[in-house]
Amino acid sequence: MGKHSKKITTGDWNDEGLLITGSEERVLTVSSHNSDSKGETVTVKMEPRNVQWARSKTDDRENAQRTVTATLS
Repeated sequence: MGKHSKKITTGDWNDEGLLITGSEERVLTVSSHNSDSKGETVTVKMEPRNVQWARSKTDDRENAQRTVTATLS
């Protein structure tokens, strides 16, 4: 069953196998590589575009991709 009720317009995979998707309904959802929802869904004010995982600039050596950037239009 899909997590979005409208067309998915953007998405990106991170190094840990997580997929962030954005849709016309103004929702961002994080899923695992086997399509299980990670329970992370965010409603934004405008339709997300150009969603990308990013690394936060920290002193942590792990430096995992846990930050998401997006253009809202």
